[in-house]
Amino acid sequence: EAVITMAPDGFTGYPEFQEQQEAQGVYLTFAGQDLGSLTEEGGLAAALTKAYEEKFGEPPVSTSGLYAVAATQVVLEAIAQSDGTRQGVTEAVFSAKGITIPAEESVLGKEVTIDPETGDIDNKDVTVLLIDDGQESVVGPWRLR
Repeated sequence: EAVITMAPDGFTGYPEFQEQQEAQGVYLTFAGQDLGSLTEEGGLAAALTKAYEEKFGEPPVSTSGLYAVAATQVVLEAIAQSDGTRQGVTEAVFSAKGITIPAEESVLGKEVTIDPETGDIDNKDVTVLLIDDGQESVVGPWRLR
């Protein structure tokens, strides 16, 4: 009888692992949405991905770049709400107002809010992958907000 195995994101993207017989049927997870899920509805993620493909001739290999853009959007908004000092930026993030990037401006295509109590993002998406025949395939995203 097979044992269902789930591994965290540290196991994704490793062909040597994917090719092993023992890896077949293993579920993997990583924080965030996969590229297809982020770009399927159009918006800024799709536009940025298209521009990347036009420049480099292939799509990005992961969503890390898009999440880096989302983080940069938060930092730029914190700077805009501050007096320009490090203390002012910190206060902008951790004040009662906190930082919110509206869905129509967010590269993730949905509102991004930073909890001023903890500094955590309110989007807690997870993507589940399955290794089959030596390849990772997306089972689906869990969109928790």
